[in-house]
Amino acid sequence: MSEQRHEDDTAWFVLHVQGDEGDLTKAQRAAARIRERHPGTRVTIVVAGDAVRELPDAQVAEGTTIQACSIALHRRGVAADALPDGAEAVDTALDAIVDAELAGARYIRL
Repeated sequence: MSEQRHEDDTAWFVLHVQGDEGDLTKAQRAAARIRERHPGTRVTIVVAGDAVRELPDAQVAEGTTIQACSIALHRRGVAADALPDGAEAVDTALDAIVDAELAGARYIRL
């Protein structure tokens, strides 16, 4: 089976975390594993739900980006300007996932 490729021909995976605190950490471990086994692979972690509470203390690994749902940030009182370098607020997690999939990313729900 061939890997999905991003527009620059890099394999790209979107990891979606939405549930409990601790899910972001799980996604970061999964991203590291993917990048370890497949160097050069691009990984985007889309964060929603209670998992956004972990973002202010998160560190974003090289080759990984984090997109945080603005609705989840607002509902949980997490300021967008508190996001670490390498993380950005997006309108909705759904939009971020659909945009990524339409651009060729493979989706993994954690």
